[in-house]
Amino acid sequence: MITKLTKSLSTLGPGLLYAGAAVGVSHLVMSTKAGATYQFIFLMLIPLVHIIKYPFYKFGPQYTALTGRNILHGYYDLGKWALVMYVIMTLLSMCLIQAAVTIVTSSIAIHFIGFHLPAEYLPHLPAITVLLAAAIILYIGPLLSR
Repeated sequence: MITKLTKSLSTLGPGLLYAGAAVGVSHLVMSTKAGATYQFIFLMLIPLVHIIKYPFYKFGPQYTALTGRNILHGYYDLGKWALVMYVIMTLLSMCLIQAAVTIVTSSIAIHFIGFHLPAEYLPHLPAITVLLAAAIILYIGPLLSR
C-alpha cells in the first residue's frame, strides 16, 4: 500500500506540470473562456489551423527520419540565423511557459487543498512550494524505483 501511494505521489507534481506544458496553459484557460464567449464561431477556424500546422508536424519528424539528423541540424543548414532564432525563441518562451504552468498548478493545488494565505503571499509562496515539491519528487522518484 505504501509503495502504491509513493508511486502515485511521485507522478503527481511533475505530472501536473507536464500536462500543463504539453497541453498548454493557454489551452486550459483561454479555450474555455473563448468557447463561453464566442460559442461555435471558432469551429470554422479549426480546419484552417490544422492546415497551417500540418507542415510543421509532418516535415519536422520526416526530416529526422530521412536524414538521421535532428531538426536543429536542419535549422543550422538553413543558416546560423535560423538556429540562433530558434534558440532565442526557446529561451524566451521557456521562462514564460514555466511561470505560467507553475502559477496554474499552484492555483489548482490551492483549490484542491483548500489552503488560504493572505493576499500578499499569493501567488509566490504556493508557486515556490509546487516547484520545490516537483524538484523533490523528481530527485527522489528514481531513488525509490531502485
